[in-house]
Amino acid sequence: KRWKMIRISPTDQAADQRRPTLREIAAVVINQRSVSITTREANITLEIASRAIASKPFQQWIQNMECKSSAAAMEVHSIEIQNIDFFGTKVGFIKMLVDCSVDGTRIPGICFLRGAGVAVLISLRILDGNEEDMYSILVEQPRLPVGKIIRELPAGMMDEHGNFLGVAAMELKEECGIEVKEENLIDLTELAHKEQQAHAINTKEGGDFLFNGIYPSPGGCDEFLRLMYYEHAVNRAKLAELEGKLSGLREHGELIQLRVVKFNDIWKCCNDAKALCALQLLSELKRSGKIPIVCRSKAQGAEPMIRLNDGNIIPKLAFGTYKVAIEECETVIKNAIKAGYRHFDCASIYGNEAAVGKALQKCGVSRDKLYICSKVWNDAQRKGRKAVRASLLRTLDDLKCEYLDLYLVHWPVPESHIDTYRELEQLHKEGLIRSIGLSNYSQEDYNELIAAGISVQPVVNQIEVSPLMYRPETIRFFQKKSVAIGASKSLHRGGDSLDTDIIKGLAMKYGRTKAQIMLRWAFQKQLILLAKTSKFDRMVENRDILTFSLKDEDIVLLDSITTADDIKSRVELELVRKVS
Repeated sequence: KRWKMIRISPTDQAADQRRPTLREIAAVVINQRSVSITTREANITLEIASRAIASKPFQQWIQNMECKSSAAAMEVHSIEIQNIDFFGTKVGFIKMLVDCSVDGTRIPGICFLRGAGVAVLISLRILDGNEEDMYSILVEQPRLPVGKIIRELPAGMMDEHGNFLGVAAMELKEECGIEVKEENLIDLTELAHKEQQAHAINTKEGGDFLFNGIYPSPGGCDEFLRLMYYEHAVNRAKLAELEGKLSGLREHGELIQLRVVKFNDIWKCCNDAKALCALQLLSELKRSGKIPIVCRSKAQGAEPMIRLNDGNIIPKLAFGTYKVAIEECETVIKNAIKAGYRHFDCASIYGNEAAVGKALQKCGVSRDKLYICSKVWNDAQRKGRKAVRASLLRTLDDLKCEYLDLYLVHWPVPESHIDTYRELEQLHKEGLIRSIGLSNYSQEDYNELIAAGISVQPVVNQIEVSPLMYRPETIRFFQKKSVAIGASKSLHRGGDSLDTDIIKGLAMKYGRTKAQIMLRWAFQKQLILLAKTSKFDRMVENRDILTFSLKDEDIVLLDSITTADDIKSRVELELVRKVS
């Protein structure tokens, strides 16, 4: 045995009797009973004790001790504060000895209060590698209580404000040098347990299951953790810079060194409980479809398609080339291909078709595996059919193509669009266009076109569609005519325009980004989605909407965002654009 009983001598008993006596310094109410707070320590003054009692960890402990159900009723008789540690002026750790019983039986009473913490599991996707090339960042630092240097997830203690995502983002910046927006972090713990919490609240079962986070050592410490997940795309040069990098607040004794490890090897090279719990949560949440699947192989899942009314098929997920800078085209198109895009939406008015064509030619994917769409602009329409033909031939030359999969009339220019369409019919007959489509056509414009007696039916009408510009009557009209709807501006105008309460609330509910909620809404309405971004991680995110679905009631919520005034403003703008 490595321990033995020691009999206390009379001298030791006398020493024990000389210990400072308990003195009462405060009282708190727990379960409607007044409980005295005492201490033996002379340095714990009334002022210091008051600050400890008012601190978030202590108040959270009091809240947890409130009786939520008979099975968990703990009767607290007294609280002895044995030590208080401060971080500057902030209460850090509180050590207490609590006299407590359950159904008349005393239970172990040593409590170490430190409050909440966060930890972040990082997944780094390599830009210039295979989809399976995934890495993570662990922080390596000396840990005195275990007498070892430990590899663990980037982590930190909560501040007084209780913003878990904000603290997680701050820790990533301080410990890893990675800047991240709060909205791009996924709270694995909240996502995993929110359904059970909602059930406990709705059924009034009490607090046994009310969710705070994960408790790593509940037998002695109150600390609970919120485990976050962050996926990011980097190149190999950036990854090499991270390996071995010294970081942390070294002037405060935070001696951190970064370690880059293969994501799938974390469980083998790290004995940090935070990391192992985060990996398990991530695995289960992926399996249940609540968050995007990480390291998805190329063979997993077929590209979603729509069969058009002429028998041709079109990929539902399209990459838009509007405003892609000429000097960035090669990189952007290469990354779009890597993210999985094969459908590219172009237009002569975008002014970058030559650069897009050069990039597609070098992308490594054969032409028969690509779906390329373009549009004829208004000025060519006004000049007549010869100009329309010349515009297409220039587009084919710029895009390095012998044919287009789809060619659209960009706007129904008054007194011109019917002749434009007839020229597209001739080009279709010659095999230069495989399908003909429309863009920005209203019901009236379509009826005018049909009344003119066309011979080839349009297969698509590309219009602005999103939860922020939803025109159900227009969509239903064209779908009844077997004309598919292409949703341009499917992310509206991005940025702050997505910050509606409904979209933000659903993003939190499903553990997705706001953009993914918008795109999934359009996907479930059987629309062709056009999305554009120059960032690889956003490209992956915009395509990663196939592993979850929105409930019918949430679709209805998103349908309700657009107002009559929104639609009126869009219609007025379209009238102007037709004659521009």
